[in-house]
Amino acid sequence: MQGLGYEQRNQIGFHLFQRAGVVQKRLVEIALLLVGLTTIATIVPVTGATLPSRDSVIEPGLLQDLNLHPTDGFDVIVNVDGALLASDVAAIESLGARVVDIFPTFHAVYVLGTGTQVHNVANILRVAWIQPNSPLTLYGYTGTVATRAREAWDAKSTSTSPVTVGGNTVNGSGIGIAIVDSGIDATHPDLASAVAGNRKWSCATPLLGEATSGYQKCYGDYQLNRTVAGGYDNTCHDSAWKNLADTDLTSGHGTHVAGIAAGRGVVSDGRFMGSAPGASLQGLGSGEGISILWALEAFKWIDCWHSRVTPEIRIVSNSWGTNAAYTAGDAINVAVRQLVTNDSIVVLFAAGNDGGTGTADNVNTYARNPLAGVISVANYDDMGNGTPNGALWKFSTETGEQEWQHWGE
Repeated sequence: MQGLGYEQRNQIGFHLFQRAGVVQKRLVEIALLLVGLTTIATIVPVTGATLPSRDSVIEPGLLQDLNLHPTDGFDVIVNVDGALLASDVAAIESLGARVVDIFPTFHAVYVLGTGTQVHNVANILRVAWIQPNSPLTLYGYTGTVATRAREAWDAKSTSTSPVTVGGNTVNGSGIGIAIVDSGIDATHPDLASAVAGNRKWSCATPLLGEATSGYQKCYGDYQLNRTVAGGYDNTCHDSAWKNLADTDLTSGHGTHVAGIAAGRGVVSDGRFMGSAPGASLQGLGSGEGISILWALEAFKWIDCWHSRVTPEIRIVSNSWGTNAAYTAGDAINVAVRQLVTNDSIVVLFAAGNDGGTGTADNVNTYARNPLAGVISVANYDDMGNGTPNGALWKFSTETGEQEWQHWGE
């Protein structure tokens, strides 16, 4: 600008400053727009399939199956981050998947969809974990050996006196125990007076493409919950649970567990009683085909009804599980957190029947839960004389850490 007068140079400088100001203003506007878009993206679920996949929120085995079978049907459990919202369900269904049932207090939904549809659900930003509705293993088929019950039947225990502490009988009176298992035969004389409620899950797992009316009868609770605008009510619906005297029509696994918990010892004149022969049982049976979905349905019933039954449910017994790595976001673990933290219920899980020498960790994944209020139950050999210092029984699963305590320690 050499040769120009001061006034001319000043005018040119002012115009340049104005232009710089316009550019700066535009940059600020663009930055604000980007911030706004970012904020919106964190609130509104992503419904398109063009963004990079969030494969880390899909259980690895399921992810492999989704990639191998994109057009096959899958039934999965989807957990979201935070309270379940109507917008979460809308986002899932906008991808073509079908939400069949909801678990509001567990932040989860049960979903049917093709491999591609389920894979796309992972792109919804509030989705925290997707897992298959896997079958679960009932533990205790060797229970009569592992707990030495068979030996006790042959030897005829001579102990018929109730346990007392400070002069008070300790027998579980006034405590409700929920047995989530294959069912209970409440017609057995040792259990007839122990079982306060006995229910059987009456629904099969719905199939992809099944007409709505086909599963409406079983999963109608979802439709009832869904009527609340913007969210879901927590009204206790249990139309899919059928009250029956005998809900254990196959293996007797749940009846065996119920007997261990609260058998009355009627048939043996008090010789063979359960651990808490004064407790009251609530049976929630799924038959032999227990799965994550049906366990969640049982937990949902307990979450809703635990304080509405008499006596109140204070303990939940689960002699089932699977051998896998512990995942805090697993739907079962999220549900257990609700039962323990919000409902003040103690939750028991069997450690498992895989045995071992302690060199490998074979413990049931759900028995690994570190939450206070979750108890992993194994068993040991009392050497035939009641000693608390016996070794773990050979069928009982153990970890490689050898950190287990005797009852009462």
